[in-house]
Amino acid sequence: MEEVIINDESEYVPHPSDVQVAAPSIPTPDTGGGGSSSSNATHSSPGSSSSSIDETPAIEVRLEAPERAGEGLSTHVEYNMVVKVNRPMPLLREGEYRGMRRYKDFLALRDQLSEQHRGHLIPPLPEKQLINRFSAEFVEYRRRELERFLQRVLSHPVLRTSTALPVFFEAHSSEALAAWQSRPASRDVPDAKEKSGGGMLSSLSSSLFGHTLSTVVGPAGFTVKEPDPQFEARKAALLQQESAIDRLNSKLGAVLRKQKELIAAEAEFAAAAALMSAAQAEQSAWLAGTWDRLADVNSQLCRLHEQRVEANVANFEDELRDGLRQLAAVREMLQARDDKLSLLQQAERNLDAKKDRLLKAPSAKLDREAHDAERKQDEARAGFNAVNDTVRAELATFDAATLHDS
Repeated sequence: MEEVIINDESEYVPHPSDVQVAAPSIPTPDTGGGGSSSSNATHSSPGSSSSSIDETPAIEVRLEAPERAGEGLSTHVEYNMVVKVNRPMPLLREGEYRGMRRYKDFLALRDQLSEQHRGHLIPPLPEKQLINRFSAEFVEYRRRELERFLQRVLSHPVLRTSTALPVFFEAHSSEALAAWQSRPASRDVPDAKEKSGGGMLSSLSSSLFGHTLSTVVGPAGFTVKEPDPQFEARKAALLQQESAIDRLNSKLGAVLRKQKELIAAEAEFAAAAALMSAAQAEQSAWLAGTWDRLADVNSQLCRLHEQRVEANVANFEDELRDGLRQLAAVREMLQARDDKLSLLQQAERNLDAKKDRLLKAPSAKLDREAHDAERKQDEARAGFNAVNDTVRAELATFDAATLHDS
């Protein structure tokens, strides 16, 4: 679990005392269908603390006690969100925030962050899942990943200043967040198929930009040339990384399937040995005991192999999934830059066309149009330069964090 420090200043300094994410015991969702669909966020001021500022994390985040809520098609899982702000942050009062939040609330929060902070690296969310989405395993997996999403948002020096965070933390009901729920379709998260089969990773690992590595398609449909060799190389590297992760996940899925088949076979053999022990009980106590011990040994082997599979999933598969989601977030950030680049090159083409017409047939009207086109080009260039600088800084931070984690 990565932890980074949040200072009251705007400078971002990696440190273990940043945002603390508690690790509660693995909860099992309520299967009774009860639970309220509304959130009850509360805010309370903290009492005095004897801990020094250096020892106390600025923000502590945890999601706990998932509950099933709603009925029929509206059935969903809600998570008990607890956010403790130990020192005042931009737009966040010192104190504790509590409330029930569901997955679509996190989607809405990410949409708001994406709209407000284009060009920044917006942390990814765990993927959707249509099959077994209420299983204890998946609910716990999603709880961990949603918790990690909040941790990353609050550790980001810009995202943590978003006006969306107070709304998300302080809303007293899901209805108070209703304005967020009409998300742009482009911001949605891919569905995931069954784990260990490569489905989610394969669906995410699609073509990065749909065209050559040095070109993109602008909003108007024309091809946009990538002028920066560094970004062209970055896009090529992303393609290679996605391909490598997809292949690795495919092989890991095959290994996990074989391990699960072995567990099933061992369990069947243990059951057969137990039956044999029962059948020999009256004729030979020695044989019955031998078969009983063999059944017990194979049962223990099953448990050991199950633990091995769980460790492989936790140590490899989940991290592969997060890694590919991170690459998708980088891709999304680069797309924000490409959108601005498209507008700039479109403005440049428009200005060239106006100047060409003015040169061929000078007139006061064409002169005004040329000046207006030049103004729009300058605005487009300023917008592109701002996003370009932001993306460069985000990529540098992302690369440094990746090296630190490795």
